[in-house]
Amino acid sequence: MSKKTRKRVQLIFSSLFAQFAVPVSNIAVSILVVRWFSAELWGEYVEHLLLVSLVLTVVHWGSKEYLSKQFSKAPKNISLDLQRSIVSKVLLLLALSLLLSLIPLRGLEKGLILAWIWARASWQFFESLNTYRRLFVQVAVVEVVLVLGMIACLFQFEMNIRLLLGLFIGIDLIKFVLYGALNHSYLRPWRGAEGWRNFFRDSFPFFLLTLSSLAASRADVYLLSLWEETKSLAQYQIITNFIQYAHLLATAIMLPFLKNIFRLQFDSIQQLERQFISLGLILGVILTGGIYGITTFLYQFEMSYIVITLIYLNIVVFYFYFLRIPAGFSFNKMWSVIFVMSLMGGINLLLGILIIPTLGMIGGLLSSLSAGILGLLGFRSKKLFHFS
Repeated sequence: MSKKTRKRVQLIFSSLFAQFAVPVSNIAVSILVVRWFSAELWGEYVEHLLLVSLVLTVVHWGSKEYLSKQFSKAPKNISLDLQRSIVSKVLLLLALSLLLSLIPLRGLEKGLILAWIWARASWQFFESLNTYRRLFVQVAVVEVVLVLGMIACLFQFEMNIRLLLGLFIGIDLIKFVLYGALNHSYLRPWRGAEGWRNFFRDSFPFFLLTLSSLAASRADVYLLSLWEETKSLAQYQIITNFIQYAHLLATAIMLPFLKNIFRLQFDSIQQLERQFISLGLILGVILTGGIYGITTFLYQFEMSYIVITLIYLNIVVFYFYFLRIPAGFSFNKMWSVIFVMSLMGGINLLLGILIIPTLGMIGGLLSSLSAGILGLLGFRSKKLFHFS
């Protein structure tokens, strides 16, 4: 094995380690909460998480994808781009916190939600920079150590929703301190006030992309939370998280090459795509089997063969189109990407409204799969994506 190949393999495995430290941590915590306490408690947690995630989607304003592209194109301006994004996000945090404080949130812990939003946003300021700097191992170590601490707390205390949310808030604050320390050199000298308004304008297309991606991947979960009990919501959120983790596997393999993905010719991207599709077909079987085993024996959830089949199809369909997204960015087809993602979000939302109240979990998986199939067709449309 050549030195260059060895380095690439090391990057892939370190990336996988970092990317899956978070999912494995979430899986461990969710299993313990469901088994030691109740699925209903985890369902209450999910209800709070959904609102926090929606608010943070607005706060981040598409910055994860935007900053990844900016860092790659203009490495000399990393500090300035990072600081501008932080100033802009803090302003959005202030505005949205004020709005939420005025809105009645029945059945939810409003004060803890606001604290959680700020705590989680604070460490996510550095998320794109951690990826660009390839701090995969450091991030993974932080996640593993913190989840071990959380498990110790779960073992020690009798959990209720307030204490559980408090634990997540505390962990997010620790991440902020640690990631801030890792990246402190990019915060000095402070120039975030210089042209911060440009951040909103320049990252707006990425914000639209993030919103449409949220609708495409999570609209079914939000809709299910409106009609199902907390126990059913907990089960569905856990299953869809596993599907997302299967998608994350493809993204994690690509992450070490994120710096160069925007410079590749389309022929090279197509070669990568064929390899990933083949990988996805095989991994889909293995991952679906793993999901069935974990949810059945560890969570003690029951799943029909229809649900298992839909899980496999939802995993595999992603591998057929996900490389077309960075290809669209590379060949100035961003608005085509946004258009397709918006169609995916729309079909997931509209179909979910029609069938989830009747079919429940199966309806959610069907609407999600429909969005994926539409994405496959849309991203392969030669009219929308004519690469040269």
